[in-house]
Amino acid sequence: MSKAEVLEKIKNAKNAHNANMKKALLLSEGIPLEGDPVPVGFRECAFGKWLYGDEAQVRRALGEAQYSEIETLHKAWHDEYNKIYDVYYKDGKKGFLGKLFGGRPKLSELEREKAKNYCGDLKEITWSLTKKMEAIEKRVERMPSDCC
Repeated sequence: MSKAEVLEKIKNAKNAHNANMKKALLLSEGIPLEGDPVPVGFRECAFGKWLYGDEAQVRRALGEAQYSEIETLHKAWHDEYNKIYDVYYKDGKKGFLGKLFGGRPKLSELEREKAKNYCGDLKEITWSLTKKMEAIEKRVERMPSDCC
């Protein structure tokens, strides 16, 4: 794989993660999501598919230490996101009309507050993950064109 392809895949993974973060923010504000929510499993989201899809190649491009740090942050992000997902989607929380016509789940004020608090943790993890990914992009950009 060429250096340009590696950089493109890194940027696409970072963008996919940021899109998932935006979905989580919308959800925490009680705004219904267009389409599917963020996948709950850390291997099912686009970032996870990149990280684990061709794992040997990604490990080689990132370096073992960086790969490990990114994997840890990514799993932590999904652990926090799963808490938000559970608040909104666990136990069939939709009201009668919501079940008929779709729409957002019916939540108590306490549940909304919980989701917002979890989202604060997600923001911190996203910030760390984004900084790591940017550092990796810069490192790959400095590598020779036949590096990967």
